Amino acid sequence: MNDDGFAEAIARLVDRHPALYYRVELEDSHIPFHVVERDFFGDTFLEVFRQYNNALFDSVRLMIRYEKSLKAWRQIVAGVDDKVLRDTLVVDYVHPVFMAACDLPNVFKDQLVRGCVKLATVAKGDYSYLRDGRPRWFDVMKDVCADTPLGAQLCDIVAGDLFEGADAAHFRELHGSGMHDLSQSLVNGLEQTVSAVNYITMQTYIKPFDLGKELEALDRQRRRIQKAYLLFGDYGDALHEGRFGN
Repeated sequence: MNDDGFAEAIARLVDRHPALYYRVELEDSHIPFHVVERDFFGDTFLEVFRQYNNALFDSVRLMIRYEKSLKAWRQIVAGVDDKVLRDTLVVDYVHPVFMAACDLPNVFKDQLVRGCVKLATVAKGDYSYLRDGRPRWFDVMKDVCADTPLGAQLCDIVAGDLFEGADAAHFRELHGSGMHDLSQSLVNGLEQTVSAVNYITMQTYIKPFDLGKELEALDRQRRRIQKAYLLFGDYGDALHEGRFGN
């Protein structure tokens, strides 16, 4: 296949994606946007609530879109027999979406923690956490948010579902290896030299990512994130009502 023929083959495969993508249906993905009360007097609490509510919803929406996109790509890739053509398609079009999707669980978690801390402290009249540079946000979250039932529930969700859970840990490690160390991809695996006792070294090989298994983990984590987003809206509303009800 010459260069023109190769490019045309890639273009035909790429052209299939939109039609497949828009037909993909994900279970439990119809998440309503939480509407934050409008305030025309520059209320800091409501402005912070609105900013983080929007950011968290965008992260949820991106997870849904990327998961749908990857499911469409998986169907397309499965029908390509030519290895060079298939690998080119995956590297150029599928892997970037995959990496962006795998970063979103960590992005959402960090947004949620900071949003909860800022809402809780501003509701109590402390505006110091609106400045950048505060360390150990989750430790602060446990200190300032756990004094209400919804805040305590969010602390548990962050610690469990969004950090210590097997899927959360997987995506956190994937992000760390991709940014700071050797990493595998959807096309290539990872070779490592492992030192053993008596000065013996062994060569190990980790297979490329299995897109099907990764999609299963993404789907599970998406549902957890959606649950956390809905709870964040309830938490902000409760803080707002309590603050103005006193």
